[in-house]
Amino acid sequence: MQSRPTDAPEPLIKLDSIVSTLTAALLTGILCYLMAKVGGRLMLRPQMLWPLWPGNALLVAILLLCPRKTWAALMAAGFAAFLVNDVLGFGLSIRFSGILILADTVEVLVAALGIHYFFGSGVRLNSTKSLAKYLLVAVVLAPISGAFVSAPAFSGDYWVFWRIAVLEEGLALLTVTPAILGIAQWVLARKREPLARYLEAAILLLGLFIVGYFTFVFPREHHAELLYSLVPFLLWSALRFGITGTSVAMVVVAVLSIWGVVHGHGPFVGRGPINDVLALQFFLLVAATSFMFLAAVVEGDKQAEEALRKSERQLRLAAQAGKMYAYEWDTASDVIVRSGEVASVLGPDAEASLTGRDLLTSIHPDDKAMLAETLMAATPEDPDIQTSYRVLRCGGEVLWLEMTAHAFFDERGEIARIVGMVADIGERKLAEEALADVSRKMIEIQEEERARMARELHDDINQRMALMAVEVDQLGDDLPASPADIRQRLSEMAQRLAEISLAVQSISHQLHSPQLDLLGVGVAMKSFCREFAARQRVEIDFSSDEIPRVVPHEVSLCLFRVLQEALHNAAKHSKVQHFEVRLGYRMDELDLRVADRGAGFDAESVIKKGGLGLISMRERVRLVSGTIAIESRPMGGTTIRVRVPLRGQQQRVAN
Repeated sequence: MQSRPTDAPEPLIKLDSIVSTLTAALLTGILCYLMAKVGGRLMLRPQMLWPLWPGNALLVAILLLCPRKTWAALMAAGFAAFLVNDVLGFGLSIRFSGILILADTVEVLVAALGIHYFFGSGVRLNSTKSLAKYLLVAVVLAPISGAFVSAPAFSGDYWVFWRIAVLEEGLALLTVTPAILGIAQWVLARKREPLARYLEAAILLLGLFIVGYFTFVFPREHHAELLYSLVPFLLWSALRFGITGTSVAMVVVAVLSIWGVVHGHGPFVGRGPINDVLALQFFLLVAATSFMFLAAVVEGDKQAEEALRKSERQLRLAAQAGKMYAYEWDTASDVIVRSGEVASVLGPDAEASLTGRDLLTSIHPDDKAMLAETLMAATPEDPDIQTSYRVLRCGGEVLWLEMTAHAFFDERGEIARIVGMVADIGERKLAEEALADVSRKMIEIQEEERARMARELHDDINQRMALMAVEVDQLGDDLPASPADIRQRLSEMAQRLAEISLAVQSISHQLHSPQLDLLGVGVAMKSFCREFAARQRVEIDFSSDEIPRVVPHEVSLCLFRVLQEALHNAAKHSKVQHFEVRLGYRMDELDLRVADRGAGFDAESVIKKGGLGLISMRERVRLVSGTIAIESRPMGGTTIRVRVPLRGQQQRVAN
């Protein structure tokens, strides 16, 4: 046996306050008292025999509809009502009634806890497996447990009263409890059914009541053959209304048949009170179990059919959304049958059925041989096929398709048929080409950056070092010169070495800024702007808000690289000497703005041409989920603005 699932549904009736719990307990007591009165009407006197005792079945249903924390209060109210009815209604002694209440307590706890263990708060008897679990707990274990306690209270044969007690409680839990649960779940779920459905249910119950009345209650000579007249109605209820309908129908049959036995009518009288009750209980138990299993099978089939229809709808929607269609190719007839979604892939003129020879004419000439080899390469040991190819549509349009299929073979090991799916992968191919283009351009950017660094090293650092070498040689040749002259020349060389060191440091900072990691993005940007302005002999107005101390490294690096690229481009193309840089922070978002009032450019044309600098900036910003806006026009200046959210980035760093 498996345990109750941890994701069991919540109780249908939520009692989340003392007032609601006390109200529910009061209503439980009233309902249990009324149900005990009904049970009294269905009792054989003076033998005190109940063919069916509905009180415990009602109480179990109430418990299953309510939270477990309220069970104690509800059970106390229900058993108090039973006690009042036993003492005042039946005139039973306190001792005798106390034994019955103890037996009821054992039975109700075993049934409620067992059902709750298997089903949680949502009892769904919609399969033979779930119904079997319910029968085991509610119809077998619970009545047997209670009967061992209640049977000794009756005078007479212990085992006879034990059997009657087991059958009376099991029959009630088999019919009354599922009926109450089904109706309550339907009402609380506020399901709306067509009017014809209600009329059908009313006609079924009315017809069953009439046939049952003449079978069990009508005061005349009865024949057992009349029992067969109930079968059509019970089949009707099982096939059309499931477990709930069957249990309600069996409650009607049980009440009418017990009423007939109590008043000496029907096919189950004439053998003596005990034998009459046992025969009636056996009939009701067998009939209810049989038709409820039939209803469970029908409901299981309906659910499986609905699940299949749902899967088909989902598959069809997925095929339409993903531009896919299914196909089957019969190699013997060469006929290919394709699903209706083929029109969404190949166009409205695509035929649902055609031959393999016809299909081959639409394949791109460069892919025909490859596709044929792929199909023929399938073997019984490796029957799966997957490949991509191109087809030619009307007008010469090329469409990329991907085929995933499975081959089936005959007894000779030859392909008998192929079943699979074909998907339009044109957008994926475009994305792959775009990604490849971006990768190519990123490589070009890297190579251009390396070339720039190489030029700086060669044209600046290398030339200075060469000049230093010449001066050292000249100094060696002029050693007889005066010491003052030597000191002056050494001082000049030291100054040049310091300049070279600063140049190397500047190049190093361009490659990687240590301040970015140690002092934060704001300080690193300010330092870079100061060094860049000194090196390029321009003016840069830098300002920033108070930036958070913790900024993800990838965000800091992205904004720093964008600033570098923007200032290099501005210094090279704007033809002005003054630039503005602002780093803002507002509402968990960093905002970088780089602006100049220079020559400007046509932003759209440069973007279409694929400028490497702009591509580099866009790609970096995209990787940190940011946005970049470039505003520029000829002779109107340029403004580059980047916004990067920090909330998602900080959560990713924390994780």
